[in-house]
Amino acid sequence: MKRFLLAAAVLAVTTLTVSAQTRWTVGGRLGPGFAFNKLEGDYKDSVENEFSTTGLSFDDSSNWVFAAAVYGGYTIFPKFSIQAELGLMINNGMTVDTSYPGYGKVMKVKASFTSLEIPVLARYDFLDGPFTLGVLAGPYVSIPLGKLKAERTVYVGTGSGKEDYSINTRLGITAGVAAGYKVGPGSIVADLRFLNDFSPVKLGDGSKIDLFTRRGINLTLGYAIKF
Repeated sequence: MKRFLLAAAVLAVTTLTVSAQTRWTVGGRLGPGFAFNKLEGDYKDSVENEFSTTGLSFDDSSNWVFAAAVYGGYTIFPKFSIQAELGLMINNGMTVDTSYPGYGKVMKVKASFTSLEIPVLARYDFLDGPFTLGVLAGPYVSIPLGKLKAERTVYVGTGSGKEDYSINTRLGITAGVAAGYKVGPGSIVADLRFLNDFSPVKLGDGSKIDLFTRRGINLTLGYAIKF
């Protein structure tokens, strides 16, 4: 009986100690995203095959992105927490410029879409005081909001226009560093994060054409409060 009471007392003290150390964090961030997406599979092959027979050349570039997120974190152990987020990424996509040697641009195609990003991250803070610094990583799901918008501009002849396409939901992984500095009741926070989709963006019209794989770095600033 005495051993049981002693064990119960130790368990109670341990539970209270851990509870005293655990805490919640809520915050929000926003900022630019610098993408370096990669043309993939079907679309890339069709473009290269068509252009190899016509003498045309193409140059692809990734769109700049605007990212915003709200998040909540729970400290499980000192310096270690789990963080869940709900975010938006606006203007995901790529632009492909077509040109003819000695003539210049003949066509531009820009594809863009907005996505809902839901990551679940493990976070470890090396510093925890007025200034915080930590690393975080984990998987995410990226859900398209609406359709991919493809805008085609033809500089020679006709054919300019806009089209909308359904696209797929994708999984990915993200990792980065996060810092904060206490100001007022909370902290100003900064987050530098790399993201990479596991699978390409695909047209969802039944053909399942691979377009590009999304990769990039987001740099966001915001404010967070712990309680």
